[in-house]
Amino acid sequence: MSSPLIPESKIAVGERDESLLKLSRRIDFLEDENRWHMYSLDLMASMCNVFASTRHNNNANEIYTDAWEFIQQAIYFQYGAFLTIADESAEFEIAWYSEQCDSAALSVEITHQIEQGQFSWALNQNRAVLMQSRNNESTLTFHALSMSGEIKGMFVAGMPNGANKASPSACGLLSIILGNCCYAIENSALYRLVHEQNKSLEATIVKRTKELQDQYCHDALTGLPNRLLFEDRLELAKNRAKRNHKMVAIFILDLDMFKRINDSLGHQVGDKLLTVMANRLSTCLRDSDTVTRIGDSGESPSVLRLGGDEFSVIISDIEDIDAVITVANRITSELSRCFVINDHEVCMTSSIGIALYPEDGEDTETLLKNADLAMYSAKNQGRNNFQFYSSGMNSKALQHLRLETHLRSALEKQEFVLHYQPQVDAVSGKISGVEALIRWISESEGFVSPADFIPIAEDIGMIIPIGEWVLWEACRQMSEWHKQGHMVRVAVNLSACQLRDPNFVVVVDTILSETGANPSYLELELTESIIIGDVDATMEMMAVLRERGIRIAIDDFGTGYSSLNYLKRFPIHCLKIDRSFINDVTLNQDDAAIVKTIIAMAHTMKLDVVAEGVESKDQLAFLRGEACDQIQGFYFSKPLPSNEVIKLLRVGWLCS
Repeated sequence: MSSPLIPESKIAVGERDESLLKLSRRIDFLEDENRWHMYSLDLMASMCNVFASTRHNNNANEIYTDAWEFIQQAIYFQYGAFLTIADESAEFEIAWYSEQCDSAALSVEITHQIEQGQFSWALNQNRAVLMQSRNNESTLTFHALSMSGEIKGMFVAGMPNGANKASPSACGLLSIILGNCCYAIENSALYRLVHEQNKSLEATIVKRTKELQDQYCHDALTGLPNRLLFEDRLELAKNRAKRNHKMVAIFILDLDMFKRINDSLGHQVGDKLLTVMANRLSTCLRDSDTVTRIGDSGESPSVLRLGGDEFSVIISDIEDIDAVITVANRITSELSRCFVINDHEVCMTSSIGIALYPEDGEDTETLLKNADLAMYSAKNQGRNNFQFYSSGMNSKALQHLRLETHLRSALEKQEFVLHYQPQVDAVSGKISGVEALIRWISESEGFVSPADFIPIAEDIGMIIPIGEWVLWEACRQMSEWHKQGHMVRVAVNLSACQLRDPNFVVVVDTILSETGANPSYLELELTESIIIGDVDATMEMMAVLRERGIRIAIDDFGTGYSSLNYLKRFPIHCLKIDRSFINDVTLNQDDAAIVKTIIAMAHTMKLDVVAEGVESKDQLAFLRGEACDQIQGFYFSKPLPSNEVIKLLRVGWLCS
């Protein structure tokens, strides 16, 4: 119902005018929005063009300057700054600020906002955040700088209180500008990194190309001709021998026990040893002989490894075998002379295999393979000798290959077992401990001697897993015996590889924990050559083991370096006299004197003494007379499986 005082026509006109006014305002708003969006699009287009060109720009400050100009076109700030995260302190620092910015005052302001918790809150918003300054005189805008979800820094800007606040659209445009700024910074950094890496790569390629050209025909360590030049000279020697109806001899030389010396004394000494041996080998041959250092077996060029401990020699124009034997004897004698490297006296021998052209092969590969087989035959016959190739050596090589193949799966197939040889108190005859000794019962090869498979395990890198299994099984068996009331000590041999393993102590702790073994009844045996490698590291590891209550014994004492210095320095509990001194202790005065001296010295240093390899009553009587502490050998018992050992433990003694 209309008002009686106002005509209905006038009311309708008023409502229409009000609607038109609202519509006009709406149109003005949309036009303003359209102009803003068009302006924003133009701004972003300009921004893309500018930032796209910065991929070659190495100066981040120029990118910040460009970004600040675009920000000012979107939102007018009185001042602004970009903060980045310092690499070392991980703290925010001002990387760039505008001319109107008081950087010192801004640093104080930022510290205040950090302490108030506002700064960290703004970091996680991923948008523009407005807050009052600490003195309430201005409004601050914070916006995190992020790339791929990772915070790179913070943009901070200020405007006086009362100034027009930025619209949501302007704040959105600010986010876009800062996102592009981050992208430009990262893109520039990546370009600079790639550019620097390319320059470094180019320099490396130039340097490496020169090195390869220099090393193309020579070994880098020794300077000797390498395999490529060796094959070329062998081909020339073969052609000349064919024309003159003569022979060519190809030697393969392998340095005996080089790996043990390399493991004990370190690779630096090993490299020096190879260099010295190469020089000796060169000087003991006539000038027309070709001395070439090669690696691996030479059966296939693809598996040839330069830098090994094998050498090859070509002797050309041979008319009879006597000349070859003369050279082989000369080499064997020259290489066996001791010398000193880094204050270590090293005595080295070599095993030599010899193949003759054309009798043992006509092509290079066959000759090298056959010489290699002859070299392994020399090793099997005691080392420090030379052997000529014969056709029967192929069967031995196949046997070696079969053992290697089966050994790789022996652990998985549970083909290893431990036997235990009792150690007897020399006075009471009671069993005081046992030494754990590994045995391999192969399903295809039957019983395989440790002397045959341990060197193979070292060569193929299985000695550590096998050693860990031995330690675990010995601790498990010891724990089982202890539960039955037989508090026997168990000795386990360690390899050089195990002692060098930085995780060895962790392995020992894990095994003791899993098996429940008492560490004070565990004895780890090391040879003299093992412990003189990295002396400091060895002392540290032995000290850690001793802290756990584990005993340390020196095995085969007297056959290695026998240094009184390490006996004094290392935390040793026991010396085991090598069986080579025990064999003739009742027949040879020198052996008897050595054994007496070792026992007396050990007791003076409060060390226990175990005599290995005791096989006769006379040997036992001698050792008892010299107050040797413990006896081990076939006189009492051979190594036995655990089910046989338990029978002896129940008796408790082996002799009176």
